[in-house]
Amino acid sequence: ITTMNTASVFIFFVFGSYRLIGSGSNIFYFDSAATQDNGSNFTFSITTDLEDFDTINRKTMSRLVLVGEKPASTASVSVSWTDDDYQNFNTPISVDMFQDLPSIQRLGQFRRRALKITGTHALPFSLKRIEVDINKGNA
Repeated sequence: ITTMNTASVFIFFVFGSYRLIGSGSNIFYFDSAATQDNGSNFTFSITTDLEDFDTINRKTMSRLVLVGEKPASTASVSVSWTDDDYQNFNTPISVDMFQDLPSIQRLGQFRRRALKITGTHALPFSLKRIEVDINKGNA
C-alpha cells in the first residue's frame, strides 16, 4: 500500500490497480479493457496541430476519412475544425465509426486548419490516422 496523499490510497496488483478515494468511497478496479467508469462512458477528445499542407494558399478540403478499428456496433464521434488558430470551432458533425467508410464530405476552404474529434461511448475507440482530400489553390 502506497499513500499518495491523505485522500488517496493505491493498492497495486500484477494485472491492474484498485483505488480508494476518500474514506467513504467505493473501490474501483482499473482495467486496460474498461470502457466505462463506474457505469459512465469515458469521454475523449483529440485536437490536432494546425496544418497548412505545405502552402499558405487557400485550399479546399473535399473529404475527411477517420481510419481506425471498426467497433462492434454503432459508435459515433463528433468532428469539428477551426480555421482561426483555435479561437472558434464549427458545429460538430457526427461520424459513425461503424460505417464502411466513416467520412465527411465538403469541408470548405481554409489556409490553416486544426481538427477536433470527440466522443462518449462504451465501446473501445482506436484512430489510426485521418485521411483528407485537399485541393490546393493558387492564392
